[in-house]
Amino acid sequence: MNGLPASPPFRQDNSLVDRMNELHLVDDDKLAERRRLFFMLLQTYLAIDDKELMVARTLHLLNTQGYYFDALQVLDIIPDDWPVDQLQDFLVHSLRRSLHDTREGQVVLAMSRGENLM
Repeated sequence: MNGLPASPPFRQDNSLVDRMNELHLVDDDKLAERRRLFFMLLQTYLAIDDKELMVARTLHLLNTQGYYFDALQVLDIIPDDWPVDQLQDFLVHSLRRSLHDTREGQVVLAMSRGENLM
């Protein structure tokens, strides 16, 4: 209306961290729903009769959307005859994320204790 182009969904002066935080703000209900839906999709992919297609789609889903999966649940439903090296990327990312979450919790706890001492 004022002759200016429509503003982008994010302010252009935001730092990268601010933009990432804006993108990842998802409430717990939405996150739980996404996890449930992605798990259903994984189960659907694992039911594909063509083994080559099933493996390709399953690995792509795990490697691109691994954030939404619990590694133990995935390992429970993956066929036993799958070599671990096919799941390597997914497992490494899951373990890193788990370690990150643990360490982040330790830092927050330490900072909290430090504030209480002041």
